[in-house]
Amino acid sequence: MAEQEGKQALMIQLPWTVPQQENTQAIILQQPNGQKVYLDLNHSTDTTAISSFALSVIIALILGGFATWLAYWYGRRSFDLTRQSFDTVIAQIKSSEQVALDLNQRLFEQQQKLQNDQNKNAQNTENLNLLHSSIVRFIVEAENFLLKITLLEQKHKGYDFLEKIEPNSYQDLFFNEIGKSFEVLGIERSKIILYYLRISKKDYEEIANTLKDVYMSALDVRNSLIRGRDNFGNYSIDCMKKIEKAKFILNEILEIY
Repeated sequence: MAEQEGKQALMIQLPWTVPQQENTQAIILQQPNGQKVYLDLNHSTDTTAISSFALSVIIALILGGFATWLAYWYGRRSFDLTRQSFDTVIAQIKSSEQVALDLNQRLFEQQQKLQNDQNKNAQNTENLNLLHSSIVRFIVEAENFLLKITLLEQKHKGYDFLEKIEPNSYQDLFFNEIGKSFEVLGIERSKIILYYLRISKKDYEEIANTLKDVYMSALDVRNSLIRGRDNFGNYSIDCMKKIEKAKFILNEILEIY
C-alpha cells in the first residue's frame, strides 16, 4: 500500500488534464510509525546555489581586493624604485657637476699659476737683459772716461781747465764729453743696482760697494784734473784697478744669470 501511495504521489499529471503546476521535486521519507516526511529539493537547491554564489562573490571580492592591493604595492614599489633611480641620477648629475667645477677650478688655478710663472719668467728675462746691458755700458763708459781724461791731461799739461777753458773750444768740447761719460756712470750704476735687486739680493752690498768705488774714483780723477794735478796719476791708477775689480765681479753676475 505504501508503494501504491508513493506511486500516486510521484505520478506526473498531463498538461491537458490538469492545470500546469510548478515543477517541484521532493523526497518522501517514511518513519517506522508510518508517518511520512517530505523533503523539498527545490528549496535545498536554491539555498545551495545562493550560498555558492555568495561564496563566489566573497572569494571574488577577496581576490579583487588582493589583486588591487598587489597592484598598489607593485605600483608603489615601482614608484619608489623610480624615485630612487631618479634621486640617484640627480645625485650623480650633481656629483658630476661638482667634479667638473672642481676640475675647472683646478685647471683655472693651474693656468693662472702657469700664466703667473710665464709672466714672472718674462719679467726676469727682461730684467736680466736690462742688467746685462747696464753692466756692459757701465764698464765701457768707465774705461772711456778714464782714457779720455788721461789723454786730455797728457796733452794739456800745465793747462788750468778751471780758469783758461773757453766756451766751444776744443778743450771745452772734450771736457764736456768727459762730463757726459761721468754722468752715464752714475745713471748705469743706479740701473745695475735696481735691475739686480729685481732678480736677487745675494751679494747686493758687495756689488753696490764695487760700483760706488768706481764712481767715486772717477770723481777723484776728474777733480784732480780741474783743481790740481799732483795726484792725478795716482788717482788714475787707483781708478783703473777699481774698474778691473768691477769687471771681474760684474762678469760673474753675467755668467750666473
